[in-house]
Amino acid sequence: VKSGFSSFAVPDGPHHIELTTNGDGTVRVFGASLDRALDGITFDALGINGERAINVLDWSDTHFSEQLRHRDPQLVVLAYGTNESGDDTSPAAYEATLVELLGRVARAVPSASCLLLGPQDRGMKSPEGWVTMPKLVEIIETQKRVAKAAGCAYFDQFATMGGVGSMATWATESPPRGRSDRVHLTRAGYIDLGNAFGSAVITSYDAWR
Repeated sequence: VKSGFSSFAVPDGPHHIELTTNGDGTVRVFGASLDRALDGITFDALGINGERAINVLDWSDTHFSEQLRHRDPQLVVLAYGTNESGDDTSPAAYEATLVELLGRVARAVPSASCLLLGPQDRGMKSPEGWVTMPKLVEIIETQKRVAKAAGCAYFDQFATMGGVGSMATWATESPPRGRSDRVHLTRAGYIDLGNAFGSAVITSYDAWR
């Protein structure tokens, strides 16, 4: 079966979709978009546990670009940094990875806006207690520099939380906004960061208009 896309319109309401193949060849289904021709926002999310920016460069660039062009996004948001803060990758290598990744997005959908969503604070146990992982600040500065050079927006979750040591604070609040591992947030924490991010996007968009 040749790769490609097809679309058709159906009336509003519940539907049962059945996919059948022609022949006995290999078939790979990457997804289906079920959109409506109405005003509003379509938000596609691809979250992969343990993912790092460099992993995306191992994907097929042709397929990656084809999928992006098919969805024709107006804004592409990339969120990395938390997992990389525990790696031993050099600053130069990490910067090169981000530059290449943003370049692939720009080549695939040159008319789309782009935004880097920086990592939240990440704590590590030390003799002094829970402290911010040293490499995290370095990663954030690299992301800001690369985003600016690429003409992308940047949202600083680390600063929004309160900066250095904020995860330790969030994890000991009552009720806590950070989990006991000092890496992930509770539902309340994610809601707070999400609201802050949404507000920043809308405020910036209104200012642009």
